[in-house]
Amino acid sequence: MKEERNSGRPIDKLIFGLVAVIVLGLALFVISDPERSEGIINTLFQSLTHGFDWLFQVLALVMMIFLIWLGLSRYGKIKFGKDDEEPEFSKFSWTAMLFTAGVGASLMYWAMVETIHYFQGPPFGIEGGTMAAAEWATVYGMFHWGISAWAFYLLPGVVVAYSYYVKREPVLQASVICRGAIGEYADGVIGKIIDAVVMLAFIGGTGTTLGVAVPMIARTLSEALNITYGLPLQIGVLVFWIALFTVSAYFGLYKGIKNLANFNLYLVFFFLFVVFIGAPMFILSNTVNTIGLQLSNFIRMSLWTDPVAEGGFPQAWTVFYWAWWAAYSIYMGIFIARISKGRTMREMIFHVGAFGTLGCWVFFATLGSYTIDIQMSGAIDLTQVLAAEGAEAIVPAILGTLPFGTGMMLLFVIVALVFSATTLDSSAYTLASMTYKKIYAHEQPHRWNRFFWSLVLGLLSIGLMMVGGLEPVQLSSVLLGLPVVIVLILFMISMVRWLKEDFDHVLGSYKDSLVTADDKAMDRDN
Repeated sequence: MKEERNSGRPIDKLIFGLVAVIVLGLALFVISDPERSEGIINTLFQSLTHGFDWLFQVLALVMMIFLIWLGLSRYGKIKFGKDDEEPEFSKFSWTAMLFTAGVGASLMYWAMVETIHYFQGPPFGIEGGTMAAAEWATVYGMFHWGISAWAFYLLPGVVVAYSYYVKREPVLQASVICRGAIGEYADGVIGKIIDAVVMLAFIGGTGTTLGVAVPMIARTLSEALNITYGLPLQIGVLVFWIALFTVSAYFGLYKGIKNLANFNLYLVFFFLFVVFIGAPMFILSNTVNTIGLQLSNFIRMSLWTDPVAEGGFPQAWTVFYWAWWAAYSIYMGIFIARISKGRTMREMIFHVGAFGTLGCWVFFATLGSYTIDIQMSGAIDLTQVLAAEGAEAIVPAILGTLPFGTGMMLLFVIVALVFSATTLDSSAYTLASMTYKKIYAHEQPHRWNRFFWSLVLGLLSIGLMMVGGLEPVQLSSVLLGLPVVIVLILFMISMVRWLKEDFDHVLGSYKDSLVTADDKAMDRDN
């Protein structure tokens, strides 16, 4: 499909300039004084995660219930587009773009590293390093990347798609979607604040992804090629990465992002298959056990804040993850909406929810189970590797135990680079889309705009890498993801009000609402 250029659409200069100045200013501050930045970051992270743990926990559960209700209700039949419009992408390409844009190389990192962290410091007062700790090591990973997490993507995806395709609002800014909840305030200062906060949160979440993935890739490349590991290698990897996803973002949605996502999915299947044959029986057995533990403890994990013992596990992990998903949520909602034209609400909710969850579970089932098998068999003491060399050293240590270990490390580097390039070119594409006052479904953001945001994301990640450690990248999500919680609540209110306004007591009024919305859109354009 030939990409159609965006021509003549005005940029929202206030939003573009405000967000660019803030992000560039923060990145330069962190780069210029990393020690001071680290102290500020650590203090803020502790305060935010312990003060708002209950809010993130409740929101994740409420959104999941709300989405299930929407999908099963009569509203699930609503089609995002006209009745005769076919989906733009095949289900394979649609699924590939949804999955690769939503998770990136971070999933490969956390499936191994998170497992060892949980083995060392398990939840619910379980003693670390024990058999019980090993049983729980992959449970929370699947939970943090499961249906509750994907609810953070799906909620804005459904609401943005409804606004864009049903109400025919040609704007991809959060303030417009909040209009159903806050009315005319969406068009004033409050609306501008909402749009700026959403973009900043998204950039912070993307910085988290880069801050985690780049050291992991650099360390694995260092082990595979026997070259010195350090900041110069990390920056070299980042520069190559920026070039890769900038080129993809330059070519746009159809030529770049779709093809890169399709190619990456094939690489992922092959990589996971090789890991699986390393310990097939244990992986299968542990996966079944993990799913059972998760299902039987789902509500407890969803609402656990540990207020008495104050061990800090839910704050350090679950709250961080929900904030990270929240920071990404509006971006993914916009991206899901842009590629879901011709799908029904029910199809979007259950297809994205199911395949997103299952895809993440496959990673944790394979990589996480293999990690525990290595640890418990005594092949490598990964807890010692973590303590002595840091989290990024765990990945090459694990991959080195596989047949053709060096080749697997290089394959991992390629998969991780392409995986996150798909995520980040989608990020640059969506950031650019959010800066327009008006942009229709067949139009693309200007290439210079996409290129600019690619460079901004790269610069922010350099700052986070220079500070170093896990808490800086965690804070960039928690700090900026917190205000997005309010936006997500407004999205739910808008959706409920729109459905009440647009539908009488029969679904037949849906077609009338489309005609009316089309007329309004044409009037605005004229």
